[in-house]
Amino acid sequence: PSRAPAVAMSLDVSRTTITADQALLVSADLRDAAGQPVQGAVNWSVSNGSIEATGLFVPWSAGSVQITGEHGGLQASTNITVVAGRPVALALDLSSAPVSGRPFRLNAVGVDAQGNEAQADGVAWFIDGTSKGVGMPVVMLPRPGTYDVTMRLNDIEASEPMDVVPDLPVAFVFPEGLSMRSGEGLQLRPELVDANGFSMPWSEVG
Repeated sequence: PSRAPAVAMSLDVSRTTITADQALLVSADLRDAAGQPVQGAVNWSVSNGSIEATGLFVPWSAGSVQITGEHGGLQASTNITVVAGRPVALALDLSSAPVSGRPFRLNAVGVDAQGNEAQADGVAWFIDGTSKGVGMPVVMLPRPGTYDVTMRLNDIEASEPMDVVPDLPVAFVFPEGLSMRSGEGLQLRPELVDANGFSMPWSEVG
């Protein structure tokens, strides 16, 4: 290697996309004015994750990460894309609360060891112990209430409660067989029901 001072610096990596489970060695290429390689210590910094003095980068969060090396006033950077690693847990991911009597799609995300989420494919679904299919099946539950949802993917299993809400209120149902004497008052408390005939709380209509 040349003993002349470095005047140019660049960073070398074997790949630009890694998972959050992997590590990546970053090396600095220092050159003198004649283009000859120069040896020297490099100070490293990273926008997310950690990097050792050797240039070994260990990611944290998924996303774009900038790695910067500095030597004698020279500076060079490279961008690495970090994607979620192998899932170690599953989480229910619904766009909105399911409504009784209406079809909705089951969806799950995988969560890696760093807490990064990614779409989980091939999940087997069970609701209250009954199989509902694999992948992203469309299901319909007739009654409002809380259901137990189980998700299975390879050696991972997770269960979560899922609240199914009533449909929109459509009618008041008054009790039958009411009678009253002349001059007496009677307080009526009709039942509020949704489109499927299930009782709903009065708070739904204010």
